[in-house]
Amino acid sequence: MVARLLITVSLFLLPLLTGGCSLHHQSPKGDQTAKIVSVTKNDIALKPAGSYEECVALKRGQVIVYKFNSTNPVDFNIHYHLEDAVKYPVMESEITEYDGTFNPEKDRINLDNEEYFCLMWENQDFRQLKLSYECMVKEK
Repeated sequence: MVARLLITVSLFLLPLLTGGCSLHHQSPKGDQTAKIVSVTKNDIALKPAGSYEECVALKRGQVIVYKFNSTNPVDFNIHYHLEDAVKYPVMESEITEYDGTFNPEKDRINLDNEEYFCLMWENQDFRQLKLSYECMVKEK
């Protein structure tokens, strides 16, 4: 019983201890459009070997427009989860700035239903860094 409680608490605290996660929840039933989301965050402290994630929901016809910069190089990816795998349509290593538009349809990702995509930054350095980013979900 105690072991199960510790595992549950650990799984809950893990995102908080590794830099956090921001997740925009899906639209209520009956609403066929995912929310248009715009997020800007400045000077996020990313600890050594830490990561930070921003997840947004997309529906067919939507894209993510994003840009970021960091004080030290980071590994960056955009990923999504399937039942038995994690797919990484965007992966960049050791960069301090980047901008782009992620269009799932160009990567042949079928969006029959709403799907969550996560932008993730990983600090591979032994020093803390500062991360600033903007991302927006918008119609094509």
